[in-house]
Amino acid sequence: MNGVEVKKTYPADFEKIYPILQNFNSPYSKEDWKKIFLYSWDGAEDYVGFHLENKSEVVGFMGLIFSCRNKDNAQYKFCNITSLIVKDNYRAATILLIRKLKSFNDTIFTGLSPILESYRLLSIVGFTPYENYYKIIPTITYLFGKKNKVNIYELPMLLDKVDAENKRIVIDHANLKCNSILFDFDGHYCLLIYKITKQNHYYMPVKKVHILYISNLTLFNEKKSSILRIFNRRFGFLTAMYIDNRFLTEKNFILSLTRKISPPRISFNPYHQVDIDELYSEAVLL
Repeated sequence: MNGVEVKKTYPADFEKIYPILQNFNSPYSKEDWKKIFLYSWDGAEDYVGFHLENKSEVVGFMGLIFSCRNKDNAQYKFCNITSLIVKDNYRAATILLIRKLKSFNDTIFTGLSPILESYRLLSIVGFTPYENYYKIIPTITYLFGKKNKVNIYELPMLLDKVDAENKRIVIDHANLKCNSILFDFDGHYCLLIYKITKQNHYYMPVKKVHILYISNLTLFNEKKSSILRIFNRRFGFLTAMYIDNRFLTEKNFILSLTRKISPPRISFNPYHQVDIDELYSEAVLL
């Protein structure tokens, strides 16, 4: 569109970007939104996205959270798309923001909860679904599984038990809206990073344990009953684990529910050997 410019968005631009974020119809406060402008960890850039300007008026914004992950002696670049919002009169210019993604080489892009319009546009440029369903597993289902001896470690003690990459991950997320817990099964370790939310169901307060990261999927699936038991004892009878379906080798659980994610979680991932989770994203910042 004539007169519309695409510019990099820097943390100092927050005040001029915030008015358009208010049109996002989200539950987040101004202080919450600031967090996607002020994060700092390995792999972060000096800018936090791109925005559209027309005669100095901000008419669109695409927020990006940059990070990196290390696996098998290689480092991979990640970028989580936090928001894609454009004023109605400038919707045709949305493609100008999306085209900016093509300028990044060797980067894994994720969209954890895109709105339908964003999902359609990102699909056009090569994004594909990586998760369509999540599972709700009441923690009381541990009663139907095998009991294993387990030791539990949390901060700061768990830092002495994990490898360098997981130590970095835990430290980066220590002051964010999530928790870290290490399960020790006879010297075999599984680190979980999770977030707790609360919601009333039929006038009863239910705690939801949202699983964001699992360091050892094989061990997690082998010992899931013991892990559910720990969460049940910690958070109470009315607690359920919310976990993406791809993390589970066994899809059917007693009392569990499967829910569709619509639109699905999407990614552009040139490295299929690298797993995708919800770390370094709006899931832990907002």
